[in-house]
Amino acid sequence: MMKEILRNGPINGDFQAPSMFSLYKEGIFSEKGLIGLKNKHEKSLIELFETTENQAASEESEDTEAETDSD
Repeated sequence: MMKEILRNGPINGDFQAPSMFSLYKEGIFSEKGLIGLKNKHEKSLIELFETTENQAASEESEDTEAETDSD
């Protein structure tokens, strides 16, 4: 490939990347960094899920209280 580039200039190419590549922002994309990124996003997703779950539970209890008050 290097000879081809030196002789004829730029070439086209493509590569397959893991789905985590979409989260890549800067620096060197490595297995070590990928594991850290995965762990970071897992924690974020767990926190988001817990927050959403808690909000849904509190809204449900408010709805139940409102129904009880109107009876």
